[in-house]
Amino acid sequence: MEKVDSDLKLLDLKQRGLRKAFEALKTQASSILLLTLQWEDLEEHLDSTRKSIETQFKELEEREKEMGLKVEGETIGFSAE
Repeated sequence: MEKVDSDLKLLDLKQRGLRKAFEALKTQASSILLLTLQWEDLEEHLDSTRKSIETQFKELEEREKEMGLKVEGETIGFSAE
């Protein structure tokens, strides 16, 4: 009879340990999920920023080309006079 009682106490102790391990794992899983979501948000922000900078850079290049043509045209026009 004492053996059964001892085994039940041991089982209870192991169950408590398993519960603590499960709770720790659950907390870590939540943290990993949160980190994953934060990374996805950061990645979307960085992609958006990169696309915006690329667009602005292309616009700047176009303006520089237009200015270069205007400056060349004015210089050529000025020299021809």
